[in-house]
Amino acid sequence: MGIASSLLAAPAAQAAAPLPSLVITSPILLDVSPNGPITGTAPSAEAGQNVNISLGNSSYSATVQADGMWSVSIPTGALPIGLDTVTATLTDDAGNSTTVTDTFVQI
Repeated sequence: MGIASSLLAAPAAQAAAPLPSLVITSPILLDVSPNGPITGTAPSAEAGQNVNISLGNSSYSATVQADGMWSVSIPTGALPIGLDTVTATLTDDAGNSTTVTDTFVQI
C-alpha cells in the first residue's frame, strides 16, 4: 500500500459535540429571596430534557420547556437561612454535561 492509499484509508476526525448551555437566573448572587422557585435557561437544550438541581442535602428536577426555560418550586422552609449554593446540571442525549453553581443569601 503506497502513501496515497494509506492517507485515503485514514479515518476522518470527528468534531467534539458542543456542551449544552445552562444558566441559573434566580436566585442570583446575594439575592435576598423568599422561598420561591429556582429558575434558569438552557437555550441549546431540547424541550423535555431534565435539569437536576441540588440545594443543600436536597435534590430537585426541572424540565426544559420549548422556550428553553426551566423552573423548580422549592418547598416553604427548604431554603436555609444564610449563604447557600444551588447547583444545576444538564446532560444532553449524547452524555455531555454542563454544571453551573450560584450563591445566594436567604434572610
